[in-house]
Amino acid sequence: QEDAIAAVNAIYGYLNSTSTGSTAGVYHSTFWVIAGLSSDEMLNNQLGAPDLDQLATFTQGPQNNSLLETWQMHYKTITKANIAIERIPGINMDATLRTRLVNEAKFLRGLMYFDLVRMFGDVPLLTKEVEDLKPSRAPAADVYNLIIADLTSAEALPADYPAGNGKGRATSGAAKSVLAKVYLTMKNYDKAASKALEVINSNQYQLWDDFGDVFKLSSRNGKEAIFSVGFG
Repeated sequence: QEDAIAAVNAIYGYLNSTSTGSTAGVYHSTFWVIAGLSSDEMLNNQLGAPDLDQLATFTQGPQNNSLLETWQMHYKTITKANIAIERIPGINMDATLRTRLVNEAKFLRGLMYFDLVRMFGDVPLLTKEVEDLKPSRAPAADVYNLIIADLTSAEALPADYPAGNGKGRATSGAAKSVLAKVYLTMKNYDKAASKALEVINSNQYQLWDDFGDVFKLSSRNGKEAIFSVGFG
């Protein structure tokens, strides 16, 4: 049981920068820099950074280090999730916890593939601990099918966790929220609206009266937070 818990905690560890042995977790910096430079939200004022210039001008190629790092970190996280999903069901342990841990791993795998398919389109679809060393790209439609299946399973997660034990962990609300965004991206507006309404009607989350309160340290993991990645 302790091994199962550690396996899933290791997946979460790859989202930030504290458990990867480097400064580059999935959401550490490069991911949002890519998004910012590829939009009108950010300008590159860093001299001697051709990779960043390429992102800002849509001239990036396969050798772009920022995209390579993001690709690698997502697939490392997916590999961790695949190991947990494949091995945990065979562990003799508390059945409720076992199911929860597998669903947390599925949530994280679905989230990673949702990032990848939006950034790259057709991508290798790895779902096993051991895969072909040179996997081919799968159609984006197949990737979305896995994302929906993983997040649908994750809807069975708890709505919340005992105080102090669930910060940063996936919940049913997180699964439904990401699933709503998936449907919105796919232009399935009826399902997107329905799933978002489930989150709203759960009464698990509320808005701050003052928008500025969102950015206060005291508001971290507060009533507006549906799923957040912690950084140590």
